[in-house]
Amino acid sequence: MATHAAETRRKMDFRLLQITAISAPTWGPRRQVLRAFYLALVQAHTMYGIEVWYCDASERSRDLLASAQHKASRIIAGIPHGTRKENSLLEANLLPLKTTTLVRSMKFILMCESRGGCLRRSAEEVYHSKHLVRALHSRIMRSYPHLRIEPREHPLGT
Repeated sequence: MATHAAETRRKMDFRLLQITAISAPTWGPRRQVLRAFYLALVQAHTMYGIEVWYCDASERSRDLLASAQHKASRIIAGIPHGTRKENSLLEANLLPLKTTTLVRSMKFILMCESRGGCLRRSAEEVYHSKHLVRALHSRIMRSYPHLRIEPREHPLGT
């Protein structure tokens, strides 16, 4: 996973270089436009399949991607180096990478449960009982005992 994270970081840096070329604190597109570019060019590529491997990756691999996101937030907000990560993410209106992947993982596990069948079994294998996402899912389901997720019926099934 370390090589995958390093390759993802390399691709993020290349895309961030493209965004840097069109941005500057005094001229260029507004923050909202740069944020939209970041979400479309960088984060969409970075988040592809991240639900499956992010929680099992090493701390170093996760920090590698988080530092690239911090770099992007500084570019979007037009603030200098040396700012705290939390402040730059807040200025750029971005969620931390850990929170984003947790939300995406919860959506993925709920989608797998609602589809049922082999997707439900694969979600149980990826998110085992001791997994962070499974623990959060269990806590949510305990908080809302009346909530039931049942597999959907196929619209063309007879």
